[in-house]
Amino acid sequence: MTNNLSADTFGPFTYTNTGSAITITKYTNPGPVGVIGAVEIPATIDGLPVTAIGDYAFYFGVGLTGVTIPGTVTSIGLQAFAYCYYLTDVTIPASVTSIGVDAFLFCYALTRVTILLGITSIGPSAFYGCTHLTDITIPCSVASIGSQAFCACSGLTGISIPGSVSSIGDSAFSKCTKLTAATFAGDAPTTGSSVFGAAADGFHVEYYNGASGFTAPLWTDSYGDIYPSVSRGPSPSATWLFAKGLSPTTSLSTPVPKLGGMPLLMAYALNLNPSGNLAATVPKVAVGGGQMSYTYYAANTDVSYLVQASTDLKTWSAAGVSVSAMDYYGNCTATVPLSGGLRFLRLAVSH
Repeated sequence: MTNNLSADTFGPFTYTNTGSAITITKYTNPGPVGVIGAVEIPATIDGLPVTAIGDYAFYFGVGLTGVTIPGTVTSIGLQAFAYCYYLTDVTIPASVTSIGVDAFLFCYALTRVTILLGITSIGPSAFYGCTHLTDITIPCSVASIGSQAFCACSGLTGISIPGSVSSIGDSAFSKCTKLTAATFAGDAPTTGSSVFGAAADGFHVEYYNGASGFTAPLWTDSYGDIYPSVSRGPSPSATWLFAKGLSPTTSLSTPVPKLGGMPLLMAYALNLNPSGNLAATVPKVAVGGGQMSYTYYAANTDVSYLVQASTDLKTWSAAGVSVSAMDYYGNCTATVPLSGGLRFLRLAVSH
């Protein structure tokens, strides 16, 4: 074990140890040249959490077909997986807050990227040139999308931008030649130049009634670029309110007595009936198999969901919490190990 920033090894991984956390700095392929397959990054080394995948850690890992990123990792560095030509599917856990510049640059075979709630920024050129990418989830925790983040992702046909996104950089979705629509869940963000340049014929922007900064049939973004646009009608939250017998203009901050005074937003986030038997329908924490788990509805694209853990009910963190990809019914399951004593889980939502 080291207590400084000198490099050490653990199996096929080179890493640095700060004394409190581990950064993976290099994957050294133990197999035949060019043959890697799927790799599981350990959650702990030397008894410390692996919190970062460093710059160039898997750079030019041309034989890498899959990677499991543990729920302890909070950052993915510069070109960490760049030129991993055969990487096909990546799930980025909720613990990650940032994806570095060029992190998945030219991962040509990448078809699906699942970004779980927690990440706040997608770095410049993070997925540049991922030409086979057809499925990308951008969660409601993301505030900024960097320049050229998804540039030349020529397999994308549509993209949903959550209301949490306040800025989109230059050419973020340019050269996405099959992209026919971009749907914004919230107000218009600040944009750089040519955000949707060289998209498919017929490309247009979609937004919901009441969203500020949009106009139809043409929308001029904050940079001055002009795109065809259309309103999709009432927002998802307004539609839900109406379906529950409430006015579509009802504030989601309204307290719900049957939720113990919690705001209506929680019922909306979990897709519960605010006038029903909430005690029977509110998700409960389960314990078993050495872990705690919490399954909850997470399919509202205009809601940010974040599960955090604590040992003292004072300090809360998403580090160490693993969140599954969404199932067919729109549910995610968060888990945290019980090792180390009593643990608590909580769900935080925002709109």
